[in-house]
Amino acid sequence: MSTTITVTLPDLLAISNWPYECTINPHHRSNTMKSMQWMESFQMLTPKDLAAFHRCDFPLLVSLSYPTISREHHRLAVDLFYWFFLFDEITDVQSGDAARELANVLLGVLRDPSQPLPVGTHVLGEMTIDMWSRFLEFCVPSSAARLQRDLEEYVESVFLEARDREIGYIHTSVKEYLIHRRCTSGSKAVLDLYTLTVDLPEDVMSHPVVRRLTDNGLDFIGIQNDVYSYNYERGQGIHAHNLVTAVMKENVVGVQDALDHCGELFRQTAQSFFDNLQNVPSSSPDIQQALLLHTDGMTQFLTGMTEWSYRSQRYFGNKGDTIRVTRRLELSNEPSGRQYDCQLQANKKLHAGAGGSTTSCCSKERD
Repeated sequence: MSTTITVTLPDLLAISNWPYECTINPHHRSNTMKSMQWMESFQMLTPKDLAAFHRCDFPLLVSLSYPTISREHHRLAVDLFYWFFLFDEITDVQSGDAARELANVLLGVLRDPSQPLPVGTHVLGEMTIDMWSRFLEFCVPSSAARLQRDLEEYVESVFLEARDREIGYIHTSVKEYLIHRRCTSGSKAVLDLYTLTVDLPEDVMSHPVVRRLTDNGLDFIGIQNDVYSYNYERGQGIHAHNLVTAVMKENVVGVQDALDHCGELFRQTAQSFFDNLQNVPSSSPDIQQALLLHTDGMTQFLTGMTEWSYRSQRYFGNKGDTIRVTRRLELSNEPSGRQYDCQLQANKKLHAGAGGSTTSCCSKERD
């Protein structure tokens, strides 16, 4: 018989004294309808899955996170986010080999969208050709090259995540996980979207202060997403690749302690970002403006994603408004064979008595 466990989510924006407010892009309504029709035209989802997909309201995430970009820019961003989440959903249930095959198709399109697709290719390939061709027409060359590089890295990392899930690999080092998460979250490409129309040279992006700022942004986006998505992923049995699980593994603690630890990691990362923001190198007016789009983008995305997490049904179903106020959340049961909650497993072992033969879930998983 299962016991309901309730945890309290850390109030990430409050504990970090987050000073930014959320606004919405004025093109939200018109581009949402156009992008939705475009996505549905590829017929990748069953009616039931499509209804669930729309409840997640991914266009709202874009509109809250990119409040000032133009109509055409916004439409491309919404299309890309549909692509992100479809790729994620597809590979969540694929074998490592199937994910590798799909990744190869997408990598080929990103490198040359004019090449015909092999017969029998997943329809996501056609979607990628249509979307990426429009991106190449819109972006300045340097930004297109950066976005292509970061999308390729994302595609490769999603394949590796699918393979890790298939073999049962779990990160047991928080530091290692956070570095890995910078790639698998797609956050690098997410930040690239803010600077599609400006030339931001690589020597500026590779400056030590800018590099630290970018890593801070990638990390606090990843921490926030893992904290808010943990329970949803736990219920689906795909929470092996989540910071909360990595913290439980490294520190041998339960979910509440792991969430609290994630909250402190977020606070420290946000403070490091604010500190680094005071030391951004000076440059020409054009470069300074482009760099401001990049640094503002990190704060805009974190602010928008937090608001979207409560307003959509992606992670909290229809309880987002209540959870926003109480921060209390009933934990989903872990599926059999995907049980990583160290405290829960320790309690089961204790109740089993001296005759029990349970192996600790918190042992190292890597060979």
